[in-house]
Amino acid sequence: MSLGNTHEDTAVVKRGRCLESYMLLTEWPPRLPPLVRVCNKHVDSAFKTLKEFGRVMTIADGGGRQYEAVFFATWDYKPVSMWLVSTYVIPPSPVLLREFLVHFPASLSALFDELLKLGRTVGGDVVIPPVYYYRTALVIKHIAGLFITL
Repeated sequence: MSLGNTHEDTAVVKRGRCLESYMLLTEWPPRLPPLVRVCNKHVDSAFKTLKEFGRVMTIADGGGRQYEAVFFATWDYKPVSMWLVSTYVIPPSPVLLREFLVHFPASLSALFDELLKLGRTVGGDVVIPPVYYYRTALVIKHIAGLFITL
């Protein structure tokens, strides 16, 4: 299913007990893997928080399965992905997501880029390996703590 040019945005898709973050989601199912795939106890509350800030859509594949997705501006792929990773140590926080969408720290942007370099190539693209999520979430917590009260 093609989502069309009007939805070539950063998207977070809820698939089962996981949230998948895509930089550009132009079709479903996507050809490339998600940048981040978060599967933790905070999935439901994180998705609820994302819905407050993005454009919610239901997408379907050819097999009749439907998934909820929240779309953001394309340039929000780093803040949204890093916020998702942060849920491994910080309960999903609308305040933190708002701060990331408005004032994403350059240090976290650089960390995201470094994590992609460590990522493995999958189908011509890279993903951030889940093995780094917990340690990255700790770094996010400390850096975000410098700017806002968590």
